[in-house]
Amino acid sequence: MQNKKSGISASQKKIIIIGVILLALLGTLWAVTNFWKPTGNSDPNAPGNSGGESSEVDLGIEVYTVLPKDILQMDVSVGDENFSFVRKDGKWMFGSDSTVRLLASEVDYLCIELSGVYAKECVEENAPDFAKYGLAEPAATLKIHLKDGTDKTVRVGYKSPDGSAYYFSVDGNPNVYLIYASKAELMMRSATAYRNTSILDVDVNNLARVHVIRNGSTMLDVNKKIIALEDGKTKLEWNMTFPKVLPCNGEAIDENIGGKLSYITVAEFIDRSDSRYSSSGVNNPRAVIQLTDDGGISQTIYVGKQDGGKCYVKADDRVYLISEDSISFIDVPPFLYVSKFVNLEHVDNVFKVEISDGNITHVATISNEENGATTYKLNGTGIVKDVFTRQIYQPTVCLLADDFAAPHNRGKSVYTISCYLKDGTVKKMTFYNYDDRNYSVVTEKGVCDFIVRKKKIDDMFAALGTIVPAKP
Repeated sequence: MQNKKSGISASQKKIIIIGVILLALLGTLWAVTNFWKPTGNSDPNAPGNSGGESSEVDLGIEVYTVLPKDILQMDVSVGDENFSFVRKDGKWMFGSDSTVRLLASEVDYLCIELSGVYAKECVEENAPDFAKYGLAEPAATLKIHLKDGTDKTVRVGYKSPDGSAYYFSVDGNPNVYLIYASKAELMMRSATAYRNTSILDVDVNNLARVHVIRNGSTMLDVNKKIIALEDGKTKLEWNMTFPKVLPCNGEAIDENIGGKLSYITVAEFIDRSDSRYSSSGVNNPRAVIQLTDDGGISQTIYVGKQDGGKCYVKADDRVYLISEDSISFIDVPPFLYVSKFVNLEHVDNVFKVEISDGNITHVATISNEENGATTYKLNGTGIVKDVFTRQIYQPTVCLLADDFAAPHNRGKSVYTISCYLKDGTVKKMTFYNYDDRNYSVVTEKGVCDFIVRKKKIDDMFAALGTIVPAKP
């Protein structure tokens, strides 16, 4: 009979108990499937591990493990190279030479790889002949010195027939192992893999001063200067202090100097033991480049001899071989970096220009009429705007220089150009014979910064007479 009070029969109770047991078993199976992992550390070089998700895999056979922080020195012998990394004050140094610039992350990576070595398999236990595995004359030998005074020496031999691994041994261990190729090849890298190919400390994108010395004399000196604006704000502008004191074209400096320097990279490291070190010419440089950035960091580069398309340089007491093109600005004339205008005035500020050779004077005028029109005249005769702009205004009021002028005996003037401004000032340029090809230009302040081609000025003056002859 059914139990009226509970409403559940005995058979129903049995079904419920069996169901609970089944659920418990299924729950245990699910937990084991989803939470149990094999023990061991994750090795990104091991098969089946992409290095993406954090999952533990079988690392293989443990050859040895130490703590990375306990490794104080690593000696590496690869091919004909022998070099060391020494930990000092928590940082890695290249042997005992602190001037070598290292890629700290790469040295740390090697340290981690040498702190724990797991083999793909043990090829032979108590091997009587290491030579057949390439371990008698190994491709690479690495020795780590530990904090407790002990050391470990590992050797990398031949590559396995299938190319997936290398034969490997540890001194004091009679067995021969196979380790994954990626790990072995990391151990077989040359010293260059650990050295920083960037030789500059300064920020070439934010240079504040560039000083170039050629053959012992200053060739170029440019720097940023704070300029006060009318609204009370300030801005930085490039200015030349040598060979002339003039405003500079900042874009030309950024492109031809900063842009070139940004591509400096080491093609080859020239160590003191290299025979080329003493003959590189950096101690008797053909050029010296002194750089300072906006942050106040300064650096000097000594430029030595050329070697094909490369050249030797010394920076921070190290010698390198770099591309000659990355410092090609040492051969660029400083004239490239300045504004080329001997004189420049906006046409709205000018009302008269006089051009004279001492005998004939051409007079060009600009008048604003009551109806809003502008009248252009040469020697009292009206001319069209296009002729005025191309043949009078541009070659006189906007005169472009062709190079810097050196001090010289001026003699008698050949031409004068006087530009009369609406504010009452007069800007005057006087032209003197400089050489067979050029005139020098002296401003109203008596300054002579530039030369211009004679043909340009002679042709301009002759053209004025063909447009409208000057009045007697």
